[in-house]
Amino acid sequence: MKSQQTLPIRHIVVALSEASWDEQALHLAARFARSLKAKLTVLHVMQVPPRRRVDDADEKAVRQAEVLLHHAEEVAREERLQIDTDIIQARDAGVGLVEAVRELGADLLIAAGHWAAHHPQLPLGETVTYLLRHAPCPVWLACEPHLETVSDDTTVGTEDLQA
Repeated sequence: MKSQQTLPIRHIVVALSEASWDEQALHLAARFARSLKAKLTVLHVMQVPPRRRVDDADEKAVRQAEVLLHHAEEVAREERLQIDTDIIQARDAGVGLVEAVRELGADLLIAAGHWAAHHPQLPLGETVTYLLRHAPCPVWLACEPHLETVSDDTTVGTEDLQA
């Protein structure tokens, strides 16, 4: 087997989406970034409907995003890490994230996902599927176990992720 040399991870981006596993993804990313001495940037994408201009801010959505990113800063302080945060406005969350990751020159994207039971062709949802296909760097996902297909003896709870 041919040995592949790994590239150093110097910049990690975490995409927060208000998914149930955002918190776990953020803690894991912070610990990983600290261990690598990597920069950590936390992003939240606000999807803008077609009837609005992309740069036309929805004040309620901006406040919600600011609360989410403020919480990310608190988590980073708990983990003894300094982070950058940003709100991105885009028509599509996946496209906005891929563009941001490319512009930031990130080496790794970490995203929290969820199972989209209503969308059997894209079981992880449209955004995660887009990220997996188009991100310019590796993508790590933090997802809840799909309990319908996980047997009782292999179920992992969130408490198992706490280090």
